[in-house]
Amino acid sequence: MGLATQYNSAIPALTDSLIANNPAGFPVNISITAKNADGTTVQNTATITVGGLTPQAVVARENFTYSPAALNPATFPAGMTPSYQWTVMDSNYQPVTPAGAVTNQATFSWTKVPNNAATYYFLQLTITFTDGGGHTLKWQSNDTILQVVDPPPYLRAVPNMRFQLFRDNAYTLPTAEDLNAAGGTTLAYQPDTGQPTNTFDGKNQGFIRVDGDHWTLSLAASPFTNRTTGDVLTVTPTLHLVWANGQAAVPVDGTNTVLVHNQTDNFAATLSTDSTLYIPQTAQVPGGTYQSQLTWTVTIAP
Repeated sequence: MGLATQYNSAIPALTDSLIANNPAGFPVNISITAKNADGTTVQNTATITVGGLTPQAVVARENFTYSPAALNPATFPAGMTPSYQWTVMDSNYQPVTPAGAVTNQATFSWTKVPNNAATYYFLQLTITFTDGGGHTLKWQSNDTILQVVDPPPYLRAVPNMRFQLFRDNAYTLPTAEDLNAAGGTTLAYQPDTGQPTNTFDGKNQGFIRVDGDHWTLSLAASPFTNRTTGDVLTVTPTLHLVWANGQAAVPVDGTNTVLVHNQTDNFAATLSTDSTLYIPQTAQVPGGTYQSQLTWTVTIAP
């Protein structure tokens, strides 16, 4: 063991921008020299990080807690009582008052963290030590980043669709003669609330719902197939879907078609009864019920 050990370092003040504005803290090299009994010396260098806080991340609208590793364990000045104060700042280092945040404990917590235009905040911790005589001492951390990321979009509801011929103010099944009309046949969308909800994945009230930020919704409809014989319709019908403030034409041939593009927040809509299914002229159609499988896809958009 050395008889004497010297530490030589140049640690900047806590208010220095190297520390205060360094999200991961400021690394400092400390030169260590140990002198042995025989007069020889041993030298080495250790690296410490000044600041105490490290970058964090949270999903928008989720709860967040942060207990700095630098405080577990930590040795505080003897005879002094610590109190804690967290400061939350925007991207311009301006303090903000976060609703639902606990800022006076060693562990910082924030309920349902909101996103902001910059998609991040800064966090800073100040610990004030007070002794029995009212004397105080402050420790202050670096400013670290709390990154707020968008939650993945979630497809909550899609509709089953049923189309029939609407004639003489009544829904009716189309006949082979109808489908062989020279101009093709247009069938009307009929919300089928009487259909058992466990028959398909979707719901029967025409409801579409996607939760999340920055996403695109698309739809692919497979070719119509006779549920009894397996015969595939030899023409390509077109779904004309209509909802409030939107519409889209989807070919029934498996092609993926975008319905809602680069949506930036939650979306909910109900299909209008103005939605239709157009079937080009089709001769010699075997009787029966024809079904197309609908594949709804939500993708993250920039």
